[in-house]
Amino acid sequence: MVLMKKSRREGREGQKRRRLQGKPAEPGEGFSFDRGGLGNIALFAVLTVLIILVCFAGLSPASPLIQEGQVSRTRIIAEIGFEYESALETNRLREERGRRVPPVFRIDLGEFENFRDHLSEILEATGQHFAQLANDNAGARTRATGPAVTEFLQSANLRNPYNLNANDLALLLGELSPSRRAEVLVEGLRILEGIHLRGIYDTGENDFSDTGGGLRLFNITDATGQLEQVEIQPRDEALRMLRIQLSALDVSRGVSIALFRILREGVAPNIVFDEERTQANIAQTQAALSPVRITVRQGDTIIEPNSRITARQVEQLDHYRRALREAQTSEIGLQSVFIERALLTIVIVIGAALYLRVSRISLAKNRRLVLFSALLILFNLGIIRLVLELGTTAMAETFPVFTALLPYLLPIALGPMIITILLGTGPGILAAAIIGVLNAMMQGSSVVVLIASHLTALVAIYHCRNIQMRARVVRAGFFSGLVMGGAALFLGPRDAVEVTTIILQVLAGIGAGSLTGVIVVGLLPVWENLFRYTTDITLLELTDFNHPLLRRLQVEAPGSYHHSLMVANLSENAAARIGANALLCRVCALYHDIGKMVKPEYYTENQRDGYNPHIERNPSMSALVIKSHVKEGVQMARQYKLPKVIIDVIREHHGTSLIQYFYYKALERARVNPVAEPAGPNAPRIELDPVNENTYRYEGPRPHFTESAIIMLADSVEAAGRSLRKVTPQSIEELLDKIVTQRLEDGQLDDTPLTVRELASIKDSFAFTLLNMLHSRVEYPDEGEVAKAKKRAARKSSHPFAEAAARAAAPPSDTDEKAEAHPPASGDPPSSDSSDGEADQEPTPGSAPHR
Repeated sequence: MVLMKKSRREGREGQKRRRLQGKPAEPGEGFSFDRGGLGNIALFAVLTVLIILVCFAGLSPASPLIQEGQVSRTRIIAEIGFEYESALETNRLREERGRRVPPVFRIDLGEFENFRDHLSEILEATGQHFAQLANDNAGARTRATGPAVTEFLQSANLRNPYNLNANDLALLLGELSPSRRAEVLVEGLRILEGIHLRGIYDTGENDFSDTGGGLRLFNITDATGQLEQVEIQPRDEALRMLRIQLSALDVSRGVSIALFRILREGVAPNIVFDEERTQANIAQTQAALSPVRITVRQGDTIIEPNSRITARQVEQLDHYRRALREAQTSEIGLQSVFIERALLTIVIVIGAALYLRVSRISLAKNRRLVLFSALLILFNLGIIRLVLELGTTAMAETFPVFTALLPYLLPIALGPMIITILLGTGPGILAAAIIGVLNAMMQGSSVVVLIASHLTALVAIYHCRNIQMRARVVRAGFFSGLVMGGAALFLGPRDAVEVTTIILQVLAGIGAGSLTGVIVVGLLPVWENLFRYTTDITLLELTDFNHPLLRRLQVEAPGSYHHSLMVANLSENAAARIGANALLCRVCALYHDIGKMVKPEYYTENQRDGYNPHIERNPSMSALVIKSHVKEGVQMARQYKLPKVIIDVIREHHGTSLIQYFYYKALERARVNPVAEPAGPNAPRIELDPVNENTYRYEGPRPHFTESAIIMLADSVEAAGRSLRKVTPQSIEELLDKIVTQRLEDGQLDDTPLTVRELASIKDSFAFTLLNMLHSRVEYPDEGEVAKAKKRAARKSSHPFAEAAARAAAPPSDTDEKAEAHPPASGDPPSSDSSDGEADQEPTPGSAPHR
């Protein structure tokens, strides 16, 4: 996470050193055309082309995605002319024509037939009954009366659902002979059937209201299904026609009236709606219609700002997008909108490059950083484009609300979060700016989308600063989702979006943000391995003392393990003092001496029982064994897949420094014995080669970043601090000055960006930490001494004069004489032995504290 800060600091310090030394600037810095300049330009050119292709190739300029009923905030003008078949207009025209198709009815004679059969049955039964009565009365004519007819109908259980008048039936039976009655009945039923065939309707029904006295309808007249247009009549008109036609029969007036009253009960509406035939006519009419085609000219306004979106506008915008895609396919996508967006993208990339230039970040040295950020930005933009393309699929047509949710389902903060965790807040904010602007351009250059995208990413970046736990990454994603949900809550009422849709948008924003955090947690190890970056999260996990390497170090080389802990404390405090990565120093210090586990007995801190194997080895062999722990540590670190930065510290924590003890021992040995002892009495004396200093130097390399240099100094200081016979501020300060001066004169710090001020701060931190680490404690007396001290105190308190007399009689000691001869001045400071060595010690139990 501090790699960007380290790069900036190294760049500034390197330039400062070159200016002081009178050297020219290194080639490849910034955008110079020497060596790496053309490579930088090519890198940014490729990045620009890829962004244009990912974001805008095939993207319709008819954005943003809108929903029916929403209030538009932008004007959309047709960049090209197009023509399309409007399904909405075609359906509207078909429905209108379908309503114009007249309904089809049919004449139902079933009611007439039922009435005819019932009337024939009653007249036949009553006629036979009264004819039988006449025969029983010896030919005397028996006149039928109304009561007699009623009595007969009841006795014969004959139903009378039509409420036929018994007096009218009696009149027909009495006035007409059976033959004549049959003729009159046939004539009357024929007239009634003719009226039914013309059609009778009830004016009280809704289908026949407001007919104006006449209604022309289609009617099925035969079994072939041929339609005939006829004029039907209401029931009142049918009764009138029945009365007129019955009065023309050759019967008396009384019989005609009685017959009318009987037959009028059979006059009933017989017009029935034929739904099947009506729908068939409507379908036939609609099928004959041609689809409605709408032509939109170039420059026509499709959607006006501050207007509510209609279904017709949504359809027209959808066909406009399709026309644009077809035009881009046929014309290689060189429309004015595409060119405009491409130019804006070039400006954005140039602005990002200028930001890196102003920040004094050397692209030649940090090309991996730029490549990493560029790939992450492209990856994030690709996901955004993929989600936006879902708005053109069948899912958006099936679920219209899905279109309204798409802008809130975008993982805006994905790339900025990963970049912030790995590289720092500066690159994260730059990535957020690039992604936010391009996302707004993909959604119609909406300022609202731009602001919401930036706020979402910035909140995520804020919560990802100095992050050391993976759970906090998910929490950062959740807070960014809250910002997007708040944007939906604010913009929904403004755009007149339905309440249910606003709720879904809020939930979509929160869910997308939380899911982004989960995805970042899953992707972090992938990006770390691909680009060999190490996050503070991984570093914190490596501080677990249950790590296999640390467990082995505790068991196999406990002295080296304790030494590593001390170095970790020293380097961590020093790094925090100068603003370096304290966690990185601690982790690297814990693992810097893991190579000592191979031969732990060769190192003083691990030697037991006073046995030192170096006594049996010559200095060069001992130096070789000591140097080998660096190589062994690198192999172990790679075997356990430790991050590269830890491997670098293992290789660099001694630099190319000299193993002084064995080097001076070899020099002394060469001075005392310049020739080898002969193997026999006649063997020649062989002169030994001079001591080669490189044999006693570590293979390096020297530290090249701040944290590695701090660990080198802490390692030397901790080891040398244990050799101090007396720990005082003065001795520690002299030791620190000596070690730092040696490292500077030996050139071990030449490749690091450390300044003199930072070195002074590091020494102050080391001094403070060492004084607290190496402090001594008051020796606790045993129980016998405590008892003797109590007895002496009791005697002194009981005989104060005897003690004074004994003191006066005793001869003066050397210490008293020196004190009298050299009394301390009132302004002299106290000695270091009493002030620093014992000031923070605990008093001895049972005795007064030391003063």
